[in-house]
Amino acid sequence: MKTKRMLTLFLLMSFLLGLFLTPGWAKGVTLTFSNAGAIESDPATTEIMKAFERNTGNKVKIVSIPSPKMVEENYGTLARRESIFDVIEAKGEWLPDFIHSKWIASLEDVVSEQLKDEYSPGALIPATGPDGKLYALPWYCQPSVIFYRDDLVRGAGYENLPRGWDDFLSLCKKLTIDKNGDGMIDQYGFVYAGGPGKGAFVSFVRFLYTAGGDMYDEAENPIFNSQPGVDALQFMSDLKNKYGFSPETVIDYMKADCIEVWQAGKAATTFAEAGSMILQALDSPYGEQLKLAQLPSKSGKLAPSLTRVIYPVVNNKSKHIDEAKQLALWLTNYRSEWTSYLIEFNVPLYQTVFDSPYLKEQVPFSEEIGTASSLAKSPVHRGYAEIEYIVAREVRKVLMGEKSAKEALDDAVAQIKQREL
Repeated sequence: MKTKRMLTLFLLMSFLLGLFLTPGWAKGVTLTFSNAGAIESDPATTEIMKAFERNTGNKVKIVSIPSPKMVEENYGTLARRESIFDVIEAKGEWLPDFIHSKWIASLEDVVSEQLKDEYSPGALIPATGPDGKLYALPWYCQPSVIFYRDDLVRGAGYENLPRGWDDFLSLCKKLTIDKNGDGMIDQYGFVYAGGPGKGAFVSFVRFLYTAGGDMYDEAENPIFNSQPGVDALQFMSDLKNKYGFSPETVIDYMKADCIEVWQAGKAATTFAEAGSMILQALDSPYGEQLKLAQLPSKSGKLAPSLTRVIYPVVNNKSKHIDEAKQLALWLTNYRSEWTSYLIEFNVPLYQTVFDSPYLKEQVPFSEEIGTASSLAKSPVHRGYAEIEYIVAREVRKVLMGEKSAKEALDDAVAQIKQREL
């Protein structure tokens, strides 16, 4: 039965990655692709590249870049104006620097307005330059969601995870429990990452979006110290400091710690990312009780989902720029994102992929993941890494009781403006 299923899957992939490109491209060209991590861990990418080669007559040389060296290798190649890589697997937060420095090529000549409409709108914003041109299409993403224990939520009298903050607090109160009466909490209602850098920053931005706020205005001025930002940080702090629904140790947590706490049965709900993290949660003692939900919001309505997006970008110094653009388009088309979602659980931004009956049957929580993908939003900005550090440092001061939410966010905005980020 397993062999038959794999054969069916292979034939289906062959069909989906079949001939569909327009003829007339140059053939015999070798393109070099900078891949994040070992290609042996990316079987979908390997299949997609092979299909590209079959259909174009061109070759793709895949260079695996270890994660710790991705910034050094990719930024370095582009900054030195080298043509080593034709197409680069890039994080969304890199794009403002790439576009500003004119290191990557615009795709305006190969992407129609109709094609743009196929993708989650929020994922196109980081890839659009100040000139209004599109410089990349989104490949895959990791949108924010809530993981929760269905048995515990139902046991507390809720059919689903509440949509609003107030009801969510009521649920967390019921799910924060001292099970053996020793005065120590054995199960917390909610955990989030409050650790240095990315931990606290990501959690704050998640709360910020659910409060109806934003990091920047249209002129790219920081506005996260406005009332929604203050409300978000106060809510984040109150979960730990006022109500005790989140443990004191969140101050040290990164995203992996949150999942480990949930897997250990020490938390009923947690921030998480859709994608491979779901498989990790399913493979745990409470995996059968795993459910996904969108993040509760202050208004009770659906809010943007903080999303890490990956884009294939074309090196402006590529010696085969037309073919490189076609490779970037190939990686982000319906067929490729369908394949990558099925094989590697890479969440697509091409929205009609989620309409596939086969994927609805094969991919767990596909409906919830599709909703999160459609709500994708990323706070990318030039100087992203420094902004992340500044904001996280100030957020942690609130979590540690050293500053008020308003004071900390005002100080963060002042530092960003002082450094002209």
